[in-house]
Amino acid sequence: MNPIRERIRKYFRGRRASKPREGRPKAAATRDVIRIPQTADFSLKTCPPHVGPPIRVRYWPAYTNPYQQLFYGFASEHFEAQPGDATAALADLVDHPDKRICFHLHWLNFLYEAARKGDGNAPFDRLLEASLTVRERGAVIAWTIHNAVEHEAVDKNFEVNFRRQLAQIADVIVVHGKQAELLATSMFNAPPHKIINIPHGSYIGVYRDEIERDIARKRVKAPVRDTIFANVGAMRPYKGLSELITSILEMDRSGGSVGLLLAGRAQPAYADEIANMSGGSAAVRIDLGRIHDDEMQLYLNSADFLVLPYRSILTSGSAILGLSFGRPVVAPALGGLVDVIEDGVNGFLYDPASPGGLATALKRAASTDAQTRARMSQAAFAHATTLRWSDGRNIFIQAIANGR
Repeated sequence: MNPIRERIRKYFRGRRASKPREGRPKAAATRDVIRIPQTADFSLKTCPPHVGPPIRVRYWPAYTNPYQQLFYGFASEHFEAQPGDATAALADLVDHPDKRICFHLHWLNFLYEAARKGDGNAPFDRLLEASLTVRERGAVIAWTIHNAVEHEAVDKNFEVNFRRQLAQIADVIVVHGKQAELLATSMFNAPPHKIINIPHGSYIGVYRDEIERDIARKRVKAPVRDTIFANVGAMRPYKGLSELITSILEMDRSGGSVGLLLAGRAQPAYADEIANMSGGSAAVRIDLGRIHDDEMQLYLNSADFLVLPYRSILTSGSAILGLSFGRPVVAPALGGLVDVIEDGVNGFLYDPASPGGLATALKRAASTDAQTRARMSQAAFAHATTLRWSDGRNIFIQAIANGR
């Protein structure tokens, strides 16, 4: 028997009888995919063809987040990627014997949602078994480590052990940034030769960016203040929004001319929590609901700074989004944030373990003069221009070509 398979079975054999976790219902593993502008960096013409058979990737799960479409780019005779699970990858091995098949895993949250619903540990077993089967039949297994563990993790030890097993199965492990690379080796025991550290591309050109600040602020009814901080995207407790609201309200009560824009979806209970925290203050504007693509520029162009007060984070697409709009980012010195944010240059970093660290960083930002803010905005956008999806895509293609 395959030694990796035996280790997996030995570990999970004692887990199957455990009591299932309760929680949210299982979400669909494949969702509708949005259209992405045909930017130059999205094209495979920027990637030289590799030597060897054409590559066909099946990636799971598929998200509406533009990350995956930007990561894979347009299809060509050398490389193509489509959503699909392990079953689809197995079918590709039969239907496309002339191609190198890759099964590429991304986020693992669907497994945890299924477990909390009542499926116990079966989803984890099935994924590992299916990945091993696909690998044994000749496909390359790739895994992108987006998170250290799931946000609001219930059983961290279980999650770490599961990821360690997955790291042994994978032929190619994708990380974004030095901190993620260190975590892969130290926490998940990932063999260094499997890891490829590639840049997380920018979102320049993905969303419209043509409305000037004053008009944007009127459109979203931003607080009338000298400094506007913003946080956009799904609102969840791990993002530290309660600490952010508290800090803004304290600055407002102390006479600081600061305002906060919060926009995104939230579970009803959490939406009520943050609304109650704001207390109806004119310094805080909360827009609940999905942010449509054409609305993204309204919130980001209204802001002087994007604030991401994560309690825990590894890779942050939101930070890259902020830089792509030329917004300096205020964030804790955690995970991959230290790879993209340079304190005092394109944002402000703070020690999350330091009491009042977030408040101090917000005060630093608010006290920054107009000329320095302009330089920081330019530096933010300049850094985003260096983050090319095509660079990472080329590294990924070569790794898959050499992965077995």
